[in-house]
Amino acid sequence: DTAYSVELALAIVDPVRSMNSLLFKISDKKDAAGGGFPEIVQDTGSGGSWPVSTDRVVWAIAAYELLNYLGTADRDSFFEAAYEAITNTVETDRIVVYDPRDGLYYGEQSFLDWREQTYPSWTKENTVHIGMSKSLSTNILHLNALKILSEMAGEAGDAIEAAKYLQWVTDLETAIKNGFIIDGSPLLSTFRTTELDSSPVNKHDLLGQSLAVLSGDIFMDESADLIANYPRTPHGAPVIWPQNPFAPIYHNRAIWPFVTAYDLKAAHKVKNADAVENGIRSLMYGAAFNLSNMENFEFTALANYYSDGDYSGPVVNSRRQLWSVAGYLSMVIKVLAGFDAKDGELTFSPLIPVSFRNDVLKETGRLVLRNVPFKGKLLNIHLVMPPADGSKDGYYTVKSILHNGRPLSGGLNESALSDINDIVIDVTTKLNDINGIKLIDNYGASHIYAPKEPVTTAISVNSGNISFSLNKNGEPDSTTFSVFRNGVRVATGLSEGT
Repeated sequence: DTAYSVELALAIVDPVRSMNSLLFKISDKKDAAGGGFPEIVQDTGSGGSWPVSTDRVVWAIAAYELLNYLGTADRDSFFEAAYEAITNTVETDRIVVYDPRDGLYYGEQSFLDWREQTYPSWTKENTVHIGMSKSLSTNILHLNALKILSEMAGEAGDAIEAAKYLQWVTDLETAIKNGFIIDGSPLLSTFRTTELDSSPVNKHDLLGQSLAVLSGDIFMDESADLIANYPRTPHGAPVIWPQNPFAPIYHNRAIWPFVTAYDLKAAHKVKNADAVENGIRSLMYGAAFNLSNMENFEFTALANYYSDGDYSGPVVNSRRQLWSVAGYLSMVIKVLAGFDAKDGELTFSPLIPVSFRNDVLKETGRLVLRNVPFKGKLLNIHLVMPPADGSKDGYYTVKSILHNGRPLSGGLNESALSDINDIVIDVTTKLNDINGIKLIDNYGASHIYAPKEPVTTAISVNSGNISFSLNKNGEPDSTTFSVFRNGVRVATGLSEGT
């Protein structure tokens, strides 16, 4: 939670506390002779912790983001500690949770770590299969950690190590593309469930898809479609799709603001104004209706609790949730204001959906974000919008930028900053949005739920041939089965029976 929060926005608004929090989450390996060998700590998950869950490497993306906002002395000391911890973690994971056969890393989905919510029911009492699984989100995090480690090795002067990790990056990119693309689907699979079945499941998660879009150009050709085709309600995007018919509301049937924030960043990257507006409204209304930054909501009503008998929920929720706060800040600072910093250069790429400007923002012509800190300096970012009108399509973006009254072309180097900096951005260039979104407003069972799991009523082996009988578990008569063998579909359109 801390790592996602730091990467989203807390590195900007409180870099020193972010540094201290990240340092608290590294620890010496327990069996290291004489101590030493610091690694990143793994949060709890299904089956305990590492190596069933391996998304601890998200710490690396937080650390790398934080390096852009620390002063020189803090940056130098933190770089040294982070470089050692990330290196040790990556090398240990390469031995324990990397599968050289397909080039992917084992490990539970990141954050979706309550097995009854998103994994097949038979994993409830046997988390070994979750340890065998390979998930999109966690593999993208391993990919990012390798990219970051290669960059850090280069900065540290370790050219051989930098080249080694860069090759690992290239190999993992290929493995992820081979492992999670589903034929005939515009979305990526959320996981491959077990060693016993190498098929990517036809289920999807918002965090994994968003991280995939944000991770360089690995899905450059698919990114716009990934954002446009992920199902959303008028209240926002649920964290999984489709929903589980037999699980209470938590990860299932839920919107999580921090995941919405990553979806927003991804939508901003591909310039999908409809998806950006959907995410902004989700974060704004969720916070406003509750007068706090809740951890999660039911996805059809944006409610902090939704009554539905045995499936009511969210079953766990909390106010003032850190990563929800960070997600909201990310929406304001990184999407609306478009602020970012990398290697001492500040950039501004605001994106304001036209329909959002002409509805929620119709009473003002200027947005002002005051006192954004950056290495002891302060930024006041002014977004000057065109007059409100009745148009709805497209988005407004940068026409020109002034820094303390002087025109700015390109990025702003930190050496040019004054103690107080007024950044005035003329956001009147209008561009059309051609991506759109997949909006779900019919909440009937057939529209939002996955089919119930089939019941295997009999299985036998005769003369080397396998026979089994399946029951539709109450699904409609029109429901059919497909059979996969070793990840390859070998039969389709089968009806109930043997």
